Amino acid sequence: MKNKMKKVLGIILSLVLVLGLMPWTSLTAYAVDTDLTLDDLVRAVGNRTVFRTSSSGTYISVLSGVLRLDYADPNNNGQYQTYNAASLTYDSSEGKYYVAFNGWTPTYYLVLDNDNYITSFVGTDSEGNTITFTGKSTNPFEKSVTNYTVTYKVVNGTWDGTSTADKTETVASGGKPARVPTGMEANSGYTGGSWDTDPSTATISADTTFTYTFTEQQSISQTVTFKVVNGSWDDGTTADKIVTLTGNEGDTLKLTTEQIPAVGTKPNDGYKAGSWDVTPSTDTAISSNVTYTYTYVADSSGGSSDSGNTSGGTSSGSSDNTNTNTDTSAKVPYDDVAISTGSVNDITGTAAATAESNPFGTKIENNSNLTTLLSLTDAEVAQGVNVWLDIQDMSASVSKTDKSLIQDKSGDYTVGLYLDINLFKKVGGNDATKVTETNGKVKASIVIPESLWKSGRTFEIIRVHDGVATAIAGTYDENTHVFTFETDKFSTYALAYKDPASSSNSGTTSNSSSSNSSNSTQSTAPKTGDPNDIRVWYLLLIASFGGLGFLGLSKKKEN
Repeated sequence: MKNKMKKVLGIILSLVLVLGLMPWTSLTAYAVDTDLTLDDLVRAVGNRTVFRTSSSGTYISVLSGVLRLDYADPNNNGQYQTYNAASLTYDSSEGKYYVAFNGWTPTYYLVLDNDNYITSFVGTDSEGNTITFTGKSTNPFEKSVTNYTVTYKVVNGTWDGTSTADKTETVASGGKPARVPTGMEANSGYTGGSWDTDPSTATISADTTFTYTFTEQQSISQTVTFKVVNGSWDDGTTADKIVTLTGNEGDTLKLTTEQIPAVGTKPNDGYKAGSWDVTPSTDTAISSNVTYTYTYVADSSGGSSDSGNTSGGTSSGSSDNTNTNTDTSAKVPYDDVAISTGSVNDITGTAAATAESNPFGTKIENNSNLTTLLSLTDAEVAQGVNVWLDIQDMSASVSKTDKSLIQDKSGDYTVGLYLDINLFKKVGGNDATKVTETNGKVKASIVIPESLWKSGRTFEIIRVHDGVATAIAGTYDENTHVFTFETDKFSTYALAYKDPASSSNSGTTSNSSSSNSSNSTQSTAPKTGDPNDIRVWYLLLIASFGGLGFLGLSKKKEN
């Protein structure tokens, strides 16, 4: 019984041994392409590289780009005979390349190392003897690569602000450019650069030139009209003053101090100094035609309806974005609200400023600390100071630059509207001045417009100041719709919001992410033939040898 079991075990182990040896039966001679040419062979061997036999009288080499076999003929006093390579063929049944020489009978197959370098030429002579030429090729035996020159040009601009010289790189046939230039800068008067063909997605099959061209900017102009009512300009004239602002597409047009006419000292009889409907400023971006109207107001004795250059104190008509009040005699702007000496007063949205609008219910929440926030001196406080915070919707006039900075900073928030937030102070009888930065944070609140109300929605403020965008968090009361925030700089702002993600969307995102993650980890390694894990075969082979050893030892004990 024991003998039978041992025989069965021997048969099983023998089968395992055969299976263990099977992987070596599928090995191929080369891990190279099967369509290589004689030119590829010549390039691999390399000029003046020599393969010799054990007899120094015969060798294979490349000379002047020709693969040749040189033979010292004993029948001709050892004179060398040269035989040039005639062909290179691939034998798929053997998995080998054979090279033949003109006028020389034996053919020779190539032997390669693991890196595809040729280490020998092996053949058989007419008597059946193996002839081996040994050496090592200069290059691996593989497809020769053709390189092409890729040239980059820039038109109407520079690569880095100074250089315009063409840039080049060398790319192998079938490859893609690896050093595509970036950061190009437009010359003055040009914008919107682009490639004629995108180099990053191009496949190179010949010498190629890519050109990056900036286009000429379109000129823009806006007309600003100034009107005076019930009096004259300070220079004594009454005619409208018209200023044309010009620039290029993308520019922000603004008035200069010299372009804003002086006014307020020459009212008609019965009138006194008044105010602008909207005060022209050198800080205001002009994005459309606009009219500013200065109106002298009636004094205590009343105004004359037929004096001045218009009748009845009514401002004249205006073009696009006209800001004209039809009757300002009883309207008081912030700038004219009475000042109390020895005190600092916040007049934002107060009834005293009847000419002003406060569309967002703006408030300064920490107005008890204005002396410190505005770094007011004792002398200024003694004169009396009025302070007001003005917030207006500027969605229609925000500059492209500020809009781009805000959009880049918004992240997963959506911009609801753009705001022009300005803080002003007026000390005594001086002109009001704009405060751009404060000594500490001003706590401000606004009422969110009804169009932006939504349950669960959160808000934030994004500020652009000196070319830098900053996200500012705040608190939002969903019952009163009041949003409160703190800031110490005043310029362009945006009110942005974010809605809570729904569970269905969350699930979709999760599944999508899972799918993407799965796709991104799929193997991209090329297939190399046998897909089996060779470690399994090693284990089977070791087990079979162990079993055979056990049988041998048992047999020895029986004997």
